Amino acid sequence: MATQSQSQQAQAIKRISLGVDWLDYALQGGVPRGGNWLLVTGGEPGTGKSILTIQSAGGANVNAMPVVYVSTETRFKDVVLQASQFGIDLGDAVSLADVLAGKVKDARTNLVVIDLFGLAREYRELLRAGEEEGGKRRLNRH
Repeated sequence: MATQSQSQQAQAIKRISLGVDWLDYALQGGVPRGGNWLLVTGGEPGTGKSILTIQSAGGANVNAMPVVYVSTETRFKDVVLQASQFGIDLGDAVSLADVLAGKVKDARTNLVVIDLFGLAREYRELLRAGEEEGGKRRLNRH
């Protein structure tokens, strides 16, 4: 009884290209469709971590799968700007901080950028608004 080789089995799996040729090659054609995947990069500044993740997020077929890009070092607008400098259009991306702040009403994209700077900014603004609202209530009771 013959069994399929690993290569034949890998080819039978439907895959989604990440748009990074060498990464797609290493992944035997891209990431398998229908799964959740996490690409984590780490290393010294200037080694290409952000570029790799931007290429993967921008090159992925976001119509075929949702993409969440988490940035711990770069603001949303800078992620989009940096992508454009490498010919990658993240124009459809939305910032989770903007969605939570109500700045994005009708997000029709599968590409969401979570930047910790933006979330921290919105958190501070919510705290400030809560403090102001609490002060107004105290003034109105007296």
